[in-house]
Amino acid sequence: MAWIGKQKFFNRYLPFALSVILLVSAALVYQFFIQSPQVAEAAPALVSGQSASCSTGTGSCTIPYPSPNVAHNFLVAECEGIGGSTCSLTDTAGNSWILANQGDNSLNSHISILYVNDAKGGANTVTCNISSSGGWQTCAVAEFSGISNVSPLDQTASGANSSTVNWNVTAGGATAQASELIIGAGGTASTDNAGAVFSAGSNFFIATNDNPCSQSCAYPSQGTSYLEYRAISSQGTYSAPAVNAQAESGMSLIATFKGTAAKTGNFVQQGGKFIQRGGKVVVGGV
Repeated sequence: MAWIGKQKFFNRYLPFALSVILLVSAALVYQFFIQSPQVAEAAPALVSGQSASCSTGTGSCTIPYPSPNVAHNFLVAECEGIGGSTCSLTDTAGNSWILANQGDNSLNSHISILYVNDAKGGANTVTCNISSSGGWQTCAVAEFSGISNVSPLDQTASGANSSTVNWNVTAGGATAQASELIIGAGGTASTDNAGAVFSAGSNFFIATNDNPCSQSCAYPSQGTSYLEYRAISSQGTYSAPAVNAQAESGMSLIATFKGTAAKTGNFVQQGGKFIQRGGKVVVGGV
């Protein structure tokens, strides 16, 4: 008899209990994924920029960041040398620098773009090492916020510019997402006059601009280089134009980097997981 009484109790109240559970679950989903305001992630932005030029023939130069790097920020560098060079970077913070893109042209010019996608915080000095010490070497660094810490590199391309003031290079394809940082970099050939200074192309901003001859020249013809950037908010295929004050030849590069994670209500989507803002809840694989 007692068992029959319990069965009647469950038959009577279990459907009600299940209905309550379903209603609560629906309310939670509505609150976190639908009703919650869509808080925009910060767009990619320049934090600090510093450039330095190497003395001719040394093969390396050092650049201190003007202020301590913020932990988990994005670092990027432009490195220039004569054609056939390679460039590697080290820093006092112990970051690992990754090659994003590089290019050489027949006019004896080499450019590389390197980056750190998850920087260590604190004071930092970067050393640029160029494999060939002939001619000139220039290097520039910058720090950005709002870039993904996981595999941010998206589109790249390189292009040669011949005796022109209007330099340009177009990415190899459309960006993977709307929020991205576009980095443009370039440098003049060793046979050209280094008196010119680059200015940013349309919608771009110059982060750094290297002109060794504005400091001192061991040779009358040393190259100049630049590092420019643009933050975008819509997908597409982009170019990185730059303007030289005088017609020169050289190499230019473009690299795009993905912005911070997509957002859904109170959650941020990162690496296939939904993480509640503040890092309190993870839904999906860890």
